[in-house]
Amino acid sequence: MTIVLSFAFYIPVVLWADVIPMIGMLMIPKTCAYVWTVLIGYNAMNKCAD
Repeated sequence: MTIVLSFAFYIPVVLWADVIPMIGMLMIPKTCAYVWTVLIGYNAMNKCAD
C-alpha cells in the first residue's frame, strides 16, 4: 500500500511539475510514504529478532 501511495503522489509531479510548480509539494507525502515503508520493514525485522 505504501508503494502505491508513493507512486500516486509522484506521478502528478512528473507529469505536471513544469505546468504547475506547486504540485512539487506532493514530494513531501511521497517521502513520508517511503519512510513509512522503511518503518514497516524495520518493525518486521525487530519482531523476527525477538
